Amino acid sequence: MTSTAVVSSTNSPTFPSPPSEIEAKYYYAGLSSLPTLIARTSTTPWEMPITQGALKEVHPIGNHAPKLKEAMKGSLAPQLHALLGSMGVKWRHIEVVRIGHVEDYYPLTILMIGVPPASLSGHDGVGVVLKCRELLKDYDITDVEVEIYESVDYPGPWSDVEPDPNVRDPHRSDCNFGLLNDTQRHLHLFLFGDATLKKYLGSIMVQIGDKMMACGPKEERVRALERSGFPATSKARRRVQGELDETRKAIKELSALHKDVSARWVTSESRTLDPNVL
Repeated sequence: MTSTAVVSSTNSPTFPSPPSEIEAKYYYAGLSSLPTLIARTSTTPWEMPITQGALKEVHPIGNHAPKLKEAMKGSLAPQLHALLGSMGVKWRHIEVVRIGHVEDYYPLTILMIGVPPASLSGHDGVGVVLKCRELLKDYDITDVEVEIYESVDYPGPWSDVEPDPNVRDPHRSDCNFGLLNDTQRHLHLFLFGDATLKKYLGSIMVQIGDKMMACGPKEERVRALERSGFPATSKARRRVQGELDETRKAIKELSALHKDVSARWVTSESRTLDPNVL
């Protein structure tokens, strides 16, 4: 991408710096997809979360940031697109959300810019978010931060509160397959086509990867509680260790499911229901 001049944070504490590898990986700890941070305008120092309340969560914009919402309906969005294009940013998504810690009463309003993985460096990303913030100031918007993250397109729906319908055993009774009686025409029912099976296996891998990424903050939290040496932290350490053990158990179960499905449903015949044998 086109190089963008950035004032070094060593010269001025008011300018952000590219995140460290650890910050980039765990900055969004708490979000289900755990995207990788590239750059942010906020200069608030980041700390590895070691409590449940320190994890991040997303809130809808609601009635917040009225100036930004009004400007985005007008000329701001086209200008933002043009600005990103002029800097060679291959953006995928632009969203306005509120993200904060679980314990935050007033989460920050953030202009989120998603880009393909490995398409933008942290150094160049800092230049981009600063230019975007300057554009916001032209609209008298000073209460919104800008963040750029790596956007990965996952197969299938994903939700923190609803089960993924793609990650479900179609042989289970709750799938509601109606059985045919002898007076009805019998058909062979294909549970999965090749493309759908691939998507199904991919959605399992997404869950495995999601839980593997969640292990990191929990492991760091356990180590931090162990280092504290205070007897009062032993209960918290046991609880976090229990959560970590459950996460690792889920990874093993999902891995076993992926292996089983890959082995048993490899042929189209193995994915066919014959009503005559039901």
